[in-house]
Amino acid sequence: RSSDLSTVPMLAMLLQHSEPVVVLQAIWAISHITDGPQERIQLVVDSGALMPIVSMLSHESDRFRLPALKSLGCVCYGSAQQCQAAVDAGCLPPLILLLAPTMPQKIRREAIWILLNISAGSQSQIQALIDAQLAPVIVSTIGHPEPDVKKGAMLACANMATNGSFHQTCFLVECGAIHALCSSLSTDSDMPIGVLTVCLDALLTIYRSGAEHVRLGHFHGNPYVLSIAHYVGDLLLDSLVNHSDVEVRRLTFEILLLVRSYPVEELSGIEQ
Repeated sequence: RSSDLSTVPMLAMLLQHSEPVVVLQAIWAISHITDGPQERIQLVVDSGALMPIVSMLSHESDRFRLPALKSLGCVCYGSAQQCQAAVDAGCLPPLILLLAPTMPQKIRREAIWILLNISAGSQSQIQALIDAQLAPVIVSTIGHPEPDVKKGAMLACANMATNGSFHQTCFLVECGAIHALCSSLSTDSDMPIGVLTVCLDALLTIYRSGAEHVRLGHFHGNPYVLSIAHYVGDLLLDSLVNHSDVEVRRLTFEILLLVRSYPVEELSGIEQ
């Protein structure tokens, strides 16, 4: 309501109140405001609340970290400019700790949602993830047993591969992206179709990055095709090519065609 939105500047000030209970109430109120249209998110951004919210990511209590994460997740889900404002406020570095295996699932789930939203942005925002040393964290989080955390990490990794530059995609591969994505495809039989298509598309982008290596003279053969062929496996590709979804079948067939058309002698003799 408009009466609620008029309190945003006051709520931003209360984030720095000396009484913890006041701060907690203010951050929860802001989290509810940001969970809405971009106009509401912009009010929070304009109020100067982002830096105090980011500081709460390092709070010792999850009671403060959780609403802070929810608020930042909503901001990063907003416009490209609003997402960048959260990045500029310093939201990325604290997420490394919050994605640690010892953290509660509710904290990890909100943290990976922030990274998922940022990974869908520009190449400069993807570079911010890399500069904050979050790429290997995202890749390793794909192995998390909790479905929502795992799915978020897979989509973030796939977004970075698909939306990133040639060098960014190659760096992601160095972090183990091929193995992580392919392993998830082979072990998760209940994977949502949307996640499946995004991951298959990411593998195609990675393949093309390998082809670019060849064009630039870095390698004699595509350095990524062997890993894709090894980790995906013929049995999985044969299964996915008969999938009920048309887009899954199309992407799988394209990968299958590329892998199986690659000369066997080159697959076994790829070298730098």
